Amino acid sequence: MKKAISIMVVLLLTLGFCMYPRTYAPMQIEKIDDNKAFRVLTYNIKNSYQDPQGWQKRRESLLNHITEIRPDIMGLQEVDPNWMTYLTDNLEDYLILGMGRDGDNQGEHNLILYLKSKFELIDSGTFWLSETPYQVSRGWDGACNRICTYAELKHKDTGQVFLFANTHLDHKGKLAKENGARLLSETLRTLHPNPDKTSPIILMGDMNTLQGSSIYKIFIEAGFKDSKKIAENTMSFGTVNYFTKLHFRLMPPIDFILIDDGQLQLEKQFKVNTYKVLHHKRLDGLPFSDHFPVYVDVSFKVN
Repeated sequence: MKKAISIMVVLLLTLGFCMYPRTYAPMQIEKIDDNKAFRVLTYNIKNSYQDPQGWQKRRESLLNHITEIRPDIMGLQEVDPNWMTYLTDNLEDYLILGMGRDGDNQGEHNLILYLKSKFELIDSGTFWLSETPYQVSRGWDGACNRICTYAELKHKDTGQVFLFANTHLDHKGKLAKENGARLLSETLRTLHPNPDKTSPIILMGDMNTLQGSSIYKIFIEAGFKDSKKIAENTMSFGTVNYFTKLHFRLMPPIDFILIDDGQLQLEKQFKVNTYKVLHHKRLDGLPFSDHFPVYVDVSFKVN
């Protein structure tokens, strides 16, 4: 009994340490001055339809936060038609790519947005995480349709071409997560912009699985690297917050920016400079979404 009580006390203390509300000190968002570098953002912005009144209240603050972050490329999840219209009307500097998971503009989108002044679009598309990836479909034991939107982009200042992908794994189905992760790893390589695989694939999104889980390891064993672990300047903080005032600073992330560098040697040609989970912004004490935005600053080393 005493042992059980001791274990319970330790768990409660750990939970309190992870989640006790603290002051929300401002976090610095550095400006990028190097024309060989760019910022990549992933952000599950939470759909509008589950709380329409709340969405109308928080949407401007969330958009202003994105503008403050100044991403050159971003992947947004849970973008429903209401969000699609709002983002299109207010992010004129970005080209927006993606379709709804239920076909055309129906259902949630995994959008890719990039600055038109910095990148040139070569190719783009969407596939479903299912047994029939090029048809509107639900995979395995998934609770809903899941998709990946991808774009082959050329960085104008360096001429570097790479593949950028944004996804959202299922939140319930174990097989849907496992097979979805394998399908992503395999399919993205077939879409690789360079046959000799000398430029990186950047895959981001809400993976609905914790860092270190068996699903996470599928990506790592397939050759992807976690930007959190290879960034020169990094941090640890949970990326999901459940729309609460609580902190999750010891909780592993479920939102990732993963990099498959192909035949590159990262330390010589492609560098991840910074990884950040921005957890400080609040509206009436609550986050703007039930996930925090995650960004990385990356740069190419070119002659």
